[in-house]
Amino acid sequence: MVKGKGKKTKRCMTIMMVPHYSSKIVSTKISSFYCKLTALVIVAALAATSLGIFIDKTLQENRKLRNDLAVLYDLNFEQMQLLVDQSGVVKSKEAVIDELKDVIVDREEYIVDQIDKVLDQYQKITDQYIVNRISDSIASRSEGNMTANDFATEIDSLQALLEQLSFVSSDAKSETFDLSESTSKLENYLSSIPILWPVNGGSIRDGYGYRIHPISGVRSFHEGIDIAASSNTDIYASGSGTVTYAGYYGGYGYCLIIDHGYGISSLYAHCRKMLVNYGDSVEKGEIIAKVGSTGSSTGPHCHFEIQINGAPVNPLKFLDY
Repeated sequence: MVKGKGKKTKRCMTIMMVPHYSSKIVSTKISSFYCKLTALVIVAALAATSLGIFIDKTLQENRKLRNDLAVLYDLNFEQMQLLVDQSGVVKSKEAVIDELKDVIVDREEYIVDQIDKVLDQYQKITDQYIVNRISDSIASRSEGNMTANDFATEIDSLQALLEQLSFVSSDAKSETFDLSESTSKLENYLSSIPILWPVNGGSIRDGYGYRIHPISGVRSFHEGIDIAASSNTDIYASGSGTVTYAGYYGGYGYCLIIDHGYGISSLYAHCRKMLVNYGDSVEKGEIIAKVGSTGSSTGPHCHFEIQINGAPVNPLKFLDY
């Protein structure tokens, strides 16, 4: 006897429940299909729930971001409006500043113009004062009315004026205020006047005025002073100027004459050797010759004269200063 095929065994899951109040056990069979379907439903439900939570959170963040962007936009708009308003204020203030600048420039130009006028007048007065002081000083010296003390006071006064001019000129704010010409006049005058002893350490052998000539024995007028010194001693320019004579000059022997300007000249006679030539410019204190005994001389000495406008004056009135 041929056996037929048996029935296909179905796979299933048995769930047994054992209650406490009864001894009867309840069991239920569930096919594997329904088990799988149930698991799939559960997984799908969990996925749907997670997706819903994610979408809701994303939507919340988007809404918050939109709100933040709206706030930033409003703030940016307010800032732009404020900048526009401030720009208008700045432009208004710039216009006011430009107007003030124009007013200040005009005022400064007016003030500078007035200062220049005052300083120009001051310079003219100063120049005239200097010229008059120099002229009066020269005239007084030539007339013999000024003593050595008077002359010293005059020179001190002019030197003080020179310092004041230098200070004012250096401190002046106006470009047109230039006292250099006035200062130069005083500097040239003070440097030119022959107040420096031509020989250091020498003694006066013969003074200015009438005397018995040591060679001729005749009473005559001595137009300078004789300063005794050893032969070859340095002779200095008593003041700055230009050499107008350099050569042998009769009884003066080898002689130098310096023109100091302002009508003043000085003479150095009986030189052993001359160190400058005709036309040379010399500075006060420059060595110009050597002491000698040339010409009508009884021994080494320097005959020194000062003339104002061609007339001799006593050199001691200058040198005593």
